[in-house]
Amino acid sequence: MFTGEIIDAARALEMGVVNRVVPGPRLREAVLETAAKLAQKPAFVLGLLEAAVYGGFSLDLASGPELEMKTFLTTFAGADRRGGSRPFWAGGRPGFKVASGNKGED
Repeated sequence: MFTGEIIDAARALEMGVVNRVVPGPRLREAVLETAAKLAQKPAFVLGLLEAAVYGGFSLDLASGPELEMKTFLTTFAGADRRGGSRPFWAGGRPGFKVASGNKGED
């Protein structure tokens, strides 16, 4: 990105700029699959992740890890913590109680 070099999809995948490349005719199907997966995740946590990623762009290297830790600890403050971590450690699937709006209430 910084060099302004134009790269194709295969090179972007190789560089880790993207995590998946699909043929054009399969694009809509792939987007809907990804959207369905995201819809199963707690919206509150996805919002924290988005805020951390975009917020991190304006931080220096010393402040970035601090934001990451704050975000991480916030995810463990709410009811979804038990619904996600217990099944994970037991080898099962998470059972999130709050699909959206989990603002740390237990």
